[in-house]
Amino acid sequence: MGESLTSIFSTYSNKLKFYVNTELKIINNVNPKTTLLEYLRDNGYYGTKLACGEGGCGACTIVIAEYDNKSKLINYRTANACIFPLCSTNNKQIITIEGIGNPEMPHPVQV
Repeated sequence: MGESLTSIFSTYSNKLKFYVNTELKIINNVNPKTTLLEYLRDNGYYGTKLACGEGGCGACTIVIAEYDNKSKLINYRTANACIFPLCSTNNKQIITIEGIGNPEMPHPVQV
């Protein structure tokens, strides 16, 4: 028939691995109600703002980079961190405003 449920679920983990800008983050036992914005703000990424908290204003916009095995390309998309579940970041790179420039050479949106 197919794979047993035991073998399917044995590939799952309570460990979340993702990047914020260029830093690898590994978190155990994430609360499924935690949003990406809550995590970012609690961990010193203050450039991503909380305004409406409903995904409508764009103050919390981040970029998600994800490798596509089929096309062998990295796909980029935007998301509102205030409504994006932290659990959905596994194996992705989250790019915040802090990750697009630096003090010596700021990105135009940082000026």
